[in-house]
Amino acid sequence: MIHAVSLPTSIGSPVSDLNRPGGLGYPAVSGRSNAVGESWVHRRDFMRKATGRRLDRVRRMAVSLLVGLLVWSALACESHAVRSFRGGRLYVTGTEALDRGDATAAVRALEEAAVLVPTASEIRNHLGLAYQATGDRDRARDAFEAAIDLDCDNMAARSNLARLDAGPGAPVEETRSER
Repeated sequence: MIHAVSLPTSIGSPVSDLNRPGGLGYPAVSGRSNAVGESWVHRRDFMRKATGRRLDRVRRMAVSLLVGLLVWSALACESHAVRSFRGGRLYVTGTEALDRGDATAAVRALEEAAVLVPTASEIRNHLGLAYQATGDRDRARDAFEAAIDLDCDNMAARSNLARLDAGPGAPVEETRSER
């Protein structure tokens, strides 16, 4: 059996002060204000709005950070396979441009391919041929030497370097570039 306990609720008693509007148990909603001069309800609503704005700002920052991280990882953290694939495509593009006689397009494509696949001797050899076609003998020599440094058995790069060193007065048959 449950016994009900009744508390005195006469005016001026602690319990009646808790239950009346403006007392300790209820906020002042009838225009009464607290010690700071604002109603408790107004302050509560303001805090909810402010907290909501802060949460929205935090959410926006989190989304921005996440998007930035995804973009960075997609651009900066390419796998070796992706870099090799892109470098191979640029190598083909540069070689085709070289075959067409467009040396500047070949240089652009082959320089980018050399950055993506820095260990490919063939790319450096073709880059040397592209530099040679533009008339930049010093950079052509550097590219041929880099190709030989990467692969000492790259006979095409050795032959192209020897022909470059032979100079413009060498016979035409011997200056034909090897690929």
